[in-house]
Amino acid sequence: MEIEKVNYFRSDLLSEKEKRNITLFELIRKKGPISRTEISNISGINTVSVSHYIKNFLDKKLVLEKGFDISSGGRKPELLELNTKINRTVGIDIGSGAIRVTILDLSGNIVAKEITQAPVKSATEAASRIISLLDEMVKKSGISAAAAIKAIGVGVPRNDLAPVAGMLEQHFGVDSFAGDHAFCAAFGEKERGVYSDTKDILYLHSDLGSGVIIKSDSILGYPAYEDGPSGQEAPDMSRQAPADALYYLQKWGQAFGMEHIAKIEAAKGVGTNMVSLASGKIENISARTVIEAAGKNDQLAREIVRRSATNLGIRVAYLINLFSPEVIIMGGGLEAAGEMVLGPVKNVTKKFVLSKSADKVKIVSGILKEDVVSIGSGLLAVREMILKA
Repeated sequence: MEIEKVNYFRSDLLSEKEKRNITLFELIRKKGPISRTEISNISGINTVSVSHYIKNFLDKKLVLEKGFDISSGGRKPELLELNTKINRTVGIDIGSGAIRVTILDLSGNIVAKEITQAPVKSATEAASRIISLLDEMVKKSGISAAAAIKAIGVGVPRNDLAPVAGMLEQHFGVDSFAGDHAFCAAFGEKERGVYSDTKDILYLHSDLGSGVIIKSDSILGYPAYEDGPSGQEAPDMSRQAPADALYYLQKWGQAFGMEHIAKIEAAKGVGTNMVSLASGKIENISARTVIEAAGKNDQLAREIVRRSATNLGIRVAYLINLFSPEVIIMGGGLEAAGEMVLGPVKNVTKKFVLSKSADKVKIVSGILKEDVVSIGSGLLAVREMILKA
């Protein structure tokens, strides 16, 4: 099951047609049933062009006409809504110890989800497990894989697992795409979170601070992969921001992270519950372990969380000054710490953010938790369908 080519989620600049596809689709998703006239009035796109795009959506069975709206005279305007019955996407989160598979409809609603627990050793093994699990999910949900699943998205933690997308494409015969965890999680929180209507969002994934900026219809992140599988180039994100700005979106070094600091402190023999929470092994300590111990009032863990959050706050301040986001969403496990992380981050950013930005930006925790990557990758698969329409 060797795959040389991998399709990555789009992160480059969109054409005018692609932007309009996204705009009109989102209007139908959020406000449907809706008439063509309403779409034209809200979007500012003339009715002739709207009708052209809608015809394309109808031909591809992405939307349906449903009944009639109230008319002020003449022919009653037909209402449009998403065709959620025969269009499904699959979102997959390949984690270090488990694989989550989620089936979504076009609106982003979860149709089915399953999780398989076991370490992931290779792309081939991961693809085999996903195929078996997804085949079973399709049977249970009563949908036809050929008729209903139109695209697959895969969130991966490292480059060597990206070929899973190509393997799934080969098996199921539908477009499949890969993206790193932060990229998928950011889009999931943007589309399904509290701030879905906010244009400029910064998402920070984990205490190591891997960042993704979503500005209107563009998604900007530091390239997760220096080289794609078999030498394929990774997505080119450099056209959307200066290289030095992109640099600040990459992960911090391990030395800034909770896991690294906790392992060093635990090895000194300092009294802490973190080791017992990590099954008695220092090497098993993770950021989640530290946060769990801190929540149980372990003083060393609380101090490590505070120090890491303070470091992260400095990074957040730089990113606010560079990108001026309206909202910053903290995820990748950080949401479990709540105010233990948010408090120090907010205090530090007040000191280092330019005054004009400090009063505008909101810093919040993500809400999708463990489902964020699978939901985000499924929604990105929807986005790829619409860009291609």
